[in-house]
Amino acid sequence: MMANSKTTAVANERVTLGETVITEIARREDVSPLNLPPLYETLESDLCDQLFESTPEFEGLEPVSFQYHGYSVRIQVDGTVRIVAQE
Repeated sequence: MMANSKTTAVANERVTLGETVITEIARREDVSPLNLPPLYETLESDLCDQLFESTPEFEGLEPVSFQYHGYSVRIQVDGTVRIVAQE
């Protein structure tokens, strides 16, 4: 069941960006996160988490956008994750 609404979430110290994406999409699809394809097949999530750590050398980075499991995902430099169902 694909929701057409937009979702914005923010990763924190205990939850990585990758976990935020997987958890939110699993919630929308009403499935376990373990039932989704691995995110690393689409995006190197550890690299993404490292890129968006709040360190001076990464200031000015552009957001990262990618497609995953029927959703458009955009990760802002501040850790905000925006997920929109693809039409």
